[in-house]
Amino acid sequence: VFERTVVPLVMDYVFGRFDDFAASKLTFRDLKLHLAESINVPYEELKNDELSEVIEDVVDVIANKCDGGSIGAEKCAKALGYDLAKQRATRASAPATGASVVEEAVVDSSQ
Repeated sequence: VFERTVVPLVMDYVFGRFDDFAASKLTFRDLKLHLAESINVPYEELKNDELSEVIEDVVDVIANKCDGGSIGAEKCAKALGYDLAKQRATRASAPATGASVVEEAVVDSSQ
Protein backbone atom coordinates (compact mmCIF):
# COMPACT_ATOMS: atom_id res chain seq x y z
CA VAL A 1 0.00 0.00 0.00
CA PHE A 2 2.78 2.45 0.89
CA GLU A 3 4.70 1.96 -2.35
CA ARG A 4 1.56 2.06 -4.49
CA THR A 5 0.60 5.38 -2.89
CA VAL A 6 4.00 7.02 -2.66
CA VAL A 7 5.44 6.29 -6.12
CA PRO A 8 3.00 8.58 -7.99
CA LEU A 9 3.40 11.26 -5.31
CA VAL A 10 7.17 11.21 -5.68
CA MET A 11 6.83 11.39 -9.46
CA ASP A 12 4.41 14.31 -9.14
CA TYR A 13 6.74 16.11 -6.74
CA VAL A 14 9.83 15.69 -8.90
CA PHE A 15 8.11 16.56 -12.17
CA GLY A 16 6.34 19.49 -10.56
CA ARG A 17 9.78 20.88 -9.69
CA PHE A 18 11.76 19.44 -12.56
CA ASP A 19 14.01 22.46 -13.08
CA ASP A 20 15.08 22.26 -9.43
CA PHE A 21 15.54 18.48 -9.78
CA ALA A 22 17.76 18.96 -12.83
CA ALA A 23 19.78 21.59 -10.93
CA SER A 24 20.15 19.24 -7.92
CA LYS A 25 18.23 21.67 -5.71
CA LEU A 26 15.62 19.22 -4.40
CA THR A 27 16.31 17.57 -1.06
CA PHE A 28 15.03 14.32 0.38
CA ARG A 29 13.98 16.29 3.45
CA ASP A 30 11.73 18.56 1.38
CA LEU A 31 10.34 15.56 -0.49
CA LYS A 32 9.65 13.65 2.72
CA LEU A 33 8.00 16.68 4.33
CA HIS A 34 5.74 16.93 1.28
CA LEU A 35 4.96 13.21 1.42
CA ALA A 36 4.29 13.31 5.16
CA GLU A 37 1.70 16.01 4.63
CA SER A 38 0.22 14.34 1.54
CA ILE A 39 -0.27 10.91 3.10
CA ASN A 40 -0.95 12.02 6.66
CA VAL A 41 2.04 10.45 8.41
CA PRO A 42 4.59 12.02 10.73
CA TYR A 43 7.83 12.99 9.00
CA GLU A 44 9.74 10.82 11.48
CA GLU A 45 7.99 7.68 10.15
CA LEU A 46 9.41 8.34 6.70
CA LYS A 47 12.91 8.05 8.18
CA ASN A 48 12.20 4.34 8.71
CA ASP A 49 14.70 2.48 6.50
CA GLU A 50 12.04 0.40 4.75
CA LEU A 51 9.90 3.43 3.87
CA SER A 52 12.86 5.65 3.05
CA GLU A 53 14.20 3.00 0.68
CA VAL A 54 10.98 3.06 -1.36
CA ILE A 55 11.25 6.84 -1.75
CA GLU A 56 14.96 6.72 -2.60
CA ASP A 57 14.41 3.95 -5.15
CA VAL A 58 11.83 6.03 -7.04
CA VAL A 59 14.14 9.04 -7.11
CA ASP A 60 17.03 6.82 -8.26
CA VAL A 61 14.95 5.46 -11.15
CA ILE A 62 14.03 8.99 -12.23
CA ALA A 63 17.63 10.20 -11.93
CA ASN A 64 19.04 7.22 -13.84
CA LYS A 65 16.44 7.11 -16.63
CA CYS A 66 16.60 10.87 -17.07
CA ASP A 67 20.34 11.38 -16.70
CA GLY A 68 19.90 13.50 -13.59
CA GLY A 69 17.37 15.69 -15.36
CA SER A 70 19.62 16.67 -18.24
CA ILE A 71 17.31 15.21 -20.91
CA GLY A 72 14.41 17.53 -20.05
CA ALA A 73 11.05 16.98 -18.38
CA GLU A 74 9.08 15.96 -21.49
CA LYS A 75 11.58 13.36 -22.67
CA CYS A 76 12.16 12.14 -19.12
CA ALA A 77 8.44 11.71 -18.48
CA LYS A 78 8.05 9.79 -21.72
CA ALA A 79 10.96 7.49 -20.82
CA LEU A 80 9.24 6.67 -17.53
CA GLY A 81 5.73 6.34 -18.96
CA TYR A 82 4.67 9.28 -16.83
CA ASP A 83 1.78 11.47 -18.02
CA LEU A 84 3.26 14.92 -17.54
CA ALA A 85 0.26 16.70 -19.08
CA LYS A 86 -2.10 14.97 -16.65
CA GLN A 87 0.15 15.86 -13.71
CA ARG A 88 0.17 19.49 -14.72
CA ALA A 89 -3.61 19.53 -15.14
CA THR A 90 -4.41 17.92 -11.79
CA ARG A 91 -1.54 19.12 -9.60
CA ALA A 92 -3.55 21.61 -7.57
CA SER A 93 -6.62 19.41 -7.15
CA ALA A 94 -5.13 16.49 -5.18
CA PRO A 95 -7.47 15.49 -2.33
CA ALA A 96 -6.22 15.19 1.22
CA THR A 97 -6.31 11.73 2.73
CA GLY A 98 -7.69 10.94 6.14
CA ALA A 99 -6.09 7.65 7.11
CA SER A 100 -2.36 7.18 7.25
CA VAL A 101 -0.95 5.14 4.37
CA VAL A 102 1.52 3.56 6.78
CA GLU A 103 -1.36 2.45 9.02
CA GLU A 104 -3.18 1.02 6.00
CA ALA A 105 -0.04 -0.85 4.94
CA VAL A 106 0.31 -2.40 8.40
CA VAL A 107 -3.31 -3.55 8.34
CA ASP A 108 -2.94 -4.85 4.77
CA SER A 109 0.22 -6.84 5.54
CA SER A 110 -1.33 -8.50 8.59
CA GLN A 111 -4.21 -10.01 6.62
